[in-house]
Amino acid sequence: MFAEPWRGHDYYDEDVRQAEQALAQAVESRLFSAERQGEFDFWTYASSIGELRDFIAAESAYEGSPTDGAEVSADAERYARFEQVWQAAGEGAEVARHERGRITRLTPLKREADQ
Repeated sequence: MFAEPWRGHDYYDEDVRQAEQALAQAVESRLFSAERQGEFDFWTYASSIGELRDFIAAESAYEGSPTDGAEVSADAERYARFEQVWQAAGEGAEVARHERGRITRLTPLKREADQ
């Protein structure tokens, strides 16, 4: 197994922070109650590094955030490293991306106007 942390892009981190803030505000405002929370593993498998790269590109196509030259260069270097490791591993090696996800079940709370 080969693992390399992929920090992601700064705008992604900001998007996650803003989404978590919005959820917290909805719970604090008593619009929803947070019933259950958990974490899970999310795996994306591919038949090659190129297939994984294409999947990630398609997944990111609608983010609307610009990609700068340094980001493009860093991604190209990262995929080249992945390709070298995958080729060296030989037949039977798998390509996968692992992400850690969080999930919360929100239940709407009745407001005075709804009663």
